[in-house]
Amino acid sequence: MLDTAAPTTAPDTFANPSDAVGTISRPLTAPHNKQDLLVLPISDREWRVTDRRVAPDNAHSVLGVIERKSNDLFEVLQLAPSLAWRWFPSLDEATDSFVRISRR
Repeated sequence: MLDTAAPTTAPDTFANPSDAVGTISRPLTAPHNKQDLLVLPISDREWRVTDRRVAPDNAHSVLGVIERKSNDLFEVLQLAPSLAWRWFPSLDEATDSFVRISRR
């Protein structure tokens, strides 16, 4: 029988860390700098943005996608840490939007 009950914890967290099988590698914060990002082309107009700090076979590594709508309009679909859509005039600015801004 399929268990459809809502989980009591997030899928990548455990009440007791020893319950984890293997290592779950998910940063608690957004990337701090561009070196944490990996921008992979999906097509000539689309890029997948991932977090280098998370294992590539872990779905939590995917932060979002960037799509070029025109020469000066790039749409960002941010998946993590929360769902958001944003638009930027360049690929660099779209990529920068995935980097957490440090507050000092």
